[in-house]
Parts: sequence; C-alpha cells; structure tokens
Amino acid sequence: VALDGVDVPLLADEPTTGEAILAFVPETATGWAGGSTYEFTLTIVRGARAASTSVSVMVSSDRFMPRATITDFDATQKYNPTADTYAAIYFEFSSPDPDRTCCDTAWSVVGDESEDDAGLLAKDSDAASPMLINLGNTRANTVYKLKLEAVDSIGSSSSAVVSLTTNGPPTSGIFVVSPAKGSALTTDFQFALAHWSDDADDYPLTYTYGYRFSATGELTPLVADQYASAWFVTTLPQAKDVNLTCVGRVFDRYMSYAEASFPVTVVELQISTEDLTSLSGDLLSTASDTGNGEQTLGLVANIASVLDLSGTSDGNATERSAEDLAAQTALVDNLM
Repeated sequence: VALDGVDVPLLADEPTTGEAILAFVPETATGWAGGSTYEFTLTIVRGARAASTSVSVMVSSDRFMPRATITDFDATQKYNPTADTYAAIYFEFSSPDPDRTCCDTAWSVVGDESEDDAGLLAKDSDAASPMLINLGNTRANTVYKLKLEAVDSIGSSSSAVVSLTTNGPPTSGIFVVSPAKGSALTTDFQFALAHWSDDADDYPLTYTYGYRFSATGELTPLVADQYASAWFVTTLPQAKDVNLTCVGRVFDRYMSYAEASFPVTVVELQISTEDLTSLSGDLLSTASDTGNGEQTLGLVANIASVLDLSGTSDGNATERSAEDLAAQTALVDNLM
C-alpha cells in the first residue's frame, strides 16, 4: 500500500500467497487517514517472472459519502490508438443518505500535465454514462488513469479510478526478400520477417505479405489472412518498370501491426505465348495438387501480368499475328 508514492505499513496482516480476496477495515486507530487516496499494488510471481497491477482506493471520513462506481469497462484489455475509435466506460453513482441530493460528476485524466493528453475525453467531463475515450488521441504503449468524481449536495465526494492501457505494434524486427532480383513467374522469392518482438501478453504474432508497384502505391495482398509463419515463398508478377516494393506486416493478438518494405527487381520474362501456355499449365497443375487456392489465384495473376506484356520490349502494345492472338485467347480461356 502506498500514500503519495510512499509505502505505508497499514495492513495488519500481510496477505498470503494464493488469497484471491483482500479484506480490511480502514480505521484511523491503525493509521488510515480520511480524505486520502491510497494505491494498492498486487504482484504475482512465478519463477523468475513477475507482473504487477495497481488500483487506487479513496478513504473518506464521511460514512455517508456518495458512491461512484465503474459498472462496465474491461481494464485488462489493451486498446489500439486508432483514429475515429472510442472506448466506452459505463458508470453510476448513488448516496446512502436519502436526505442528500446526488450527484454532480466530473471525469479527469490523473496526472494530465501533457498537451498530448488533451482531447482524451470525447464528451464533456460531466456528461452522463457512458464516458467515451477518444483512442485516436492516445499514445501507443501508455497507461492512462481516468478518474470519476461524484459530489453530493453537501459537498461530500468520492471517486473511482480506472486504468486504460494502449497497445503498440511489434518492434525491432527486419524484413528481407531473397533474391533481390529475379524473373517474373519463374523465380521463387523468399519473404522473411525475423526478430520481431512484442509484450509477452501480445503474442502470438501473425504475418501477411504483399507488394506494391510503387513505394506509395496500392498494396496487393499475396495472402488473404494472417499467416502463423514468418517465412513465405512466392513468385511475383511482371512490372512495367521492373521494380516492385515487397511488403511484410507483423500483427499482434490485438491486431496492431508494423509494416516493413523491401525493394526487388522483377525482370521481364522473355517467352512466347505458346511456351507461356505450356509453362502456366505446369505451374497451375502443381499448385492445384497442393490444394492451395491462394497460391493458384496468385499464379493466375502473375501469368496474366506476363501475358499483358509478352511480345513487347517496353511494355507498349505492338501488333500481333493472328496465331499469337489465337494462342493468347486459348491461354486466357485456360486460366478462366
């Protein structure tokens, strides 16, 4: 137990390991001070690992003080600092004295001395339940303490404090694609997201992969959902300027993600339509045998990119023979 940041020995009997409930009576004879807020800290130890959580309790000298209560809010969850997203804290208040009018309420951010914390409350501080917290105005990996105070008609007050913990994306990792140069459709590019880490309770990590035709272009996903593997192998499509930006994303269990990119060069595959038809048939047959629908659809897109540029030297349209056009039509039919 701490008062103003200083440990105070106010619990007559130290709680023993395994007890789920701490019960006590705060009496002035044992050193408790009315009108003071105490911080109780619970520490759980297992082997060499430990975790702590704290809660604030106000001790009043008024036995009929009003009651401010948080009725619905999950303080164990982490919240992503996402724009246009809000967390709702439901609360209620009451007075045990029927002769008192209850209550005026006000919310505040405890220890709010930073302009960065401005705008956390999405409603007026005295608004009715629920209070909304603007998650877009929070910072990653931060614990906010939010205080609800209730004051009755004679000025007696009580408060309740709740903690809101924000999440942050995985960090400290690398993203590598090998080789850095290859041919469209025929080169296996290996994507590796390595050494990414996060808080212990944010695991497991999952991964997605994709590419952009320019560094700031639209992301084309290579997988439809998060993968459990940090390693991925794929072919890549043909690009008109031969440069692609490969993208890897690392997600934690709360769906916060970090993104990394790696530039690669994908040279044009010089191949006739007839040979492309034969090659695509072999590749699609192999992909179909694995039962991997995503891989098959990706191959179709890559084959189409080569077909779009085949027979050209600079990606511009050129006149094609009737036989070449017939072969292309047959290939498109086969892909469909």
